[in-house]
Amino acid sequence: MKFTIELEDENPLYELMDSMFASMLARELKNTQEFLDNDGWKHPDDVKTWKKNVKALKVLVEYYGG
Repeated sequence: MKFTIELEDENPLYELMDSMFASMLARELKNTQEFLDNDGWKHPDDVKTWKKNVKALKVLVEYYGG
């Protein structure tokens, strides 16, 4: 199966890719926050790293408008 799209203007493609990327960032942020909120044993160093990841993801989500 071969699928080909020819666009005269590439802007819709870039908008679609940006939207998908923003959605993936938002989903990863949600999953990471849920992991941190979940009760259970977590190594303190892991928690520290995940909290840094949450901060970074929040910045990226804000930047990409997610």
